[in-house]
Amino acid sequence: MKKSAIVVLFMFLSLFGVKAQNFSPEQMATRISAEMTDYLQLSEEQHQKVYDLYFQRMSENGGMRRPDPEADKKKSKEEIKAERETRKKMMAENDEKLKAIIGEDKFFVWEMERQRRMESGQFRRQN
Repeated sequence: MKKSAIVVLFMFLSLFGVKAQNFSPEQMATRISAEMTDYLQLSEEQHQKVYDLYFQRMSENGGMRRPDPEADKKKSKEEIKAERETRKKMMAENDEKLKAIIGEDKFFVWEMERQRRMESGQFRRQN
């Protein structure tokens, strides 16, 4: 359960500049889908759809990893802001797809748990 939470956090920590470990798209999608399945008691069909959603997303954009902070120093503020906005847009699109898979109620529960973990710092302490 905790392993998948790392992957979910991975996406959101990119906004806060926390370095993430290098996980493959398969590992990330497996962790997210397993965590969500355990926590939300998803059906096998929902589990597979969540896995597919995150695998596709992680494969396409490297899991939204934040680039090396040294590379950011070479970018203009406008470039950094544009990248941040792109990440936010992609995350919002992903959330909409996720809602369609698991439903509004389970999405709300997941969002509250994700928020609780971020506020408690639980994600940052995991490996």
